[in-house]
Amino acid sequence: MLKYAGITLLSASIAVFGLIKSSEIKKALTIRKDVMGLLYAMENALQFGGKSKEGIFKSFNCRTNELKTFLSSMLDGQNEHESVKVHLCSLTDEDKKLLSDFFTNFGKSTKRESELESLRHFNAEFERIGKQAEKEQLGKILLYRKLGIIIALLAAIIFI
Repeated sequence: MLKYAGITLLSASIAVFGLIKSSEIKKALTIRKDVMGLLYAMENALQFGGKSKEGIFKSFNCRTNELKTFLSSMLDGQNEHESVKVHLCSLTDEDKKLLSDFFTNFGKSTKRESELESLRHFNAEFERIGKQAEKEQLGKILLYRKLGIIIALLAAIIFI
């Protein structure tokens, strides 16, 4: 009887692990979409409103807590590399590197046109990389779910 309870617990924990990993990837996709929304809001605010970097960050409405804490740390003047690394940790390494480089350089130019051109170029590049990464991540979500369930069933069969 105790053997079957252990097998059930092991199988359930393996299946739950697969579900947790897939939900982490979903969370990263949500954060990435929220970051894209921020970048487009920055572009619109810079093009039409002429807002400062701080004004854009304060007025942006975030869906995720990670981006809220990231923006508040940016407003507090923390290091951009550390802020991206700490608050946007769910993103891929490539995304984190791109964002930290971008936020380090954003707001340094005195010409609004050059800032806007730089922002548009970055948005296009970030979106291009994001489409490819999203395809890979959606595949990983299915993989982790199915793999968790299959390994759980396999463990149950082996130990029975």
